[in-house]
Amino acid sequence: MKLLYILLSLLLCNQIGHSQIDASKLLISKIDVFEHFTLPDGNQVKLMGYTELIGNLIDLPSPTLIFNEGDSVRLDMWNLSQGPPHTIHLHGLDVDQQNDGVPMVSYFVPHDDTGSYYFKAPHAGTYLYHCHVVSPIHVQAGMYGMLIVKPSDGSNTTWNNGYSYDSEEAFLMSEIDPIWHHDTVLLHTMAPEDKKIPSTYIPQYFLVNGKANQTDLTIQHNANETIYLRFANIGNLGNKILLPEELNAKIISSDGRPFPNVEIKDTLIVLPGERYGVLVEPTMEFQDTIHIEYFNLNTHNNIGNQSIPVNIEGFLNDSKNEALTSKIKVYPNPSNGYSNIEFELNHKQKVDIEVINLMGTSILHYTYSGKIGINQLSINLWNQAPGVYWVKVQLDNKTITQTLILK
Repeated sequence: MKLLYILLSLLLCNQIGHSQIDASKLLISKIDVFEHFTLPDGNQVKLMGYTELIGNLIDLPSPTLIFNEGDSVRLDMWNLSQGPPHTIHLHGLDVDQQNDGVPMVSYFVPHDDTGSYYFKAPHAGTYLYHCHVVSPIHVQAGMYGMLIVKPSDGSNTTWNNGYSYDSEEAFLMSEIDPIWHHDTVLLHTMAPEDKKIPSTYIPQYFLVNGKANQTDLTIQHNANETIYLRFANIGNLGNKILLPEELNAKIISSDGRPFPNVEIKDTLIVLPGERYGVLVEPTMEFQDTIHIEYFNLNTHNNIGNQSIPVNIEGFLNDSKNEALTSKIKVYPNPSNGYSNIEFELNHKQKVDIEVINLMGTSILHYTYSGKIGINQLSINLWNQAPGVYWVKVQLDNKTITQTLILK
């Protein structure tokens, strides 16, 4: 009967003043009393968090919420916390105070009660949501998740009329200090004397998407594929993200807004609460890692690390690159100065072929009239110093790269 009452209440709430709802989501805020979150070393901690179903165990982070720009959204929350009140704060979204989830200017939802938050999804970008009741405790306890706003048509585009991409990955960084997860900290009321915030914060686990062991968190994509990486930080430490040079990273947005000028760089600093959009376009096969340093905001000392494996293999062969059907071949390789470049095309077109040294200097550049089928071009590098060079074949704004070694 209780569940039926809540569902009827939510339906009635939708009909009073908020009849034009494009998307809705129910989140259940709770504490798993008898189940604990297992850390990589086998230790366990208790969590607060949001789930989509009563029977779901709390996981880190909470479910990712995805809407389209312009959607009228209703977020319903049912609080089953067995004690503390909760809210849903929409971090970075432009919403009115009543629906912002900050208790002093909005409202909180007591245990075994419900509430709804209404907003119009703003500019496409990466945002966060979290509880804003005693937020140092509740966010550390696990009450956080990512909120993604896609363009109005839901396409793989960074924003309306923005950059297009083939696939995307989202990474949310956080930390855990087990002391903050004891019952004496988590279980409280709103009375000032009942909130026991620990005097120190010494995290021992450094998380990406709730994981401290990245064996099952890998960026695995094709060369010549455009990938949109979303980075966000909900922890109390700063994050220094080091991207492999081969990803050809471009930082294009911050906090849900595009940069006026794209930043081409391999290092990104993400402070607590910040979100960044990074477009990467690897042009070769390689294996490496994205390295994340977790640093103290006062001392700037690095106190933790994480790595996300990157595995780029194969070549994208889709409608955007249909003219090129196979990898390029460069032979002989290693070479004494004379080599052949071979590739296959599906239709006639102009092809740019370039040879670049490790300093990034172009030493040869051809515009080649490619024909249907196998194409072959001979190049002469006899006057170049021995070493490693890149051979690039470019068409349709896509580039395939092969390594050439001169003896």
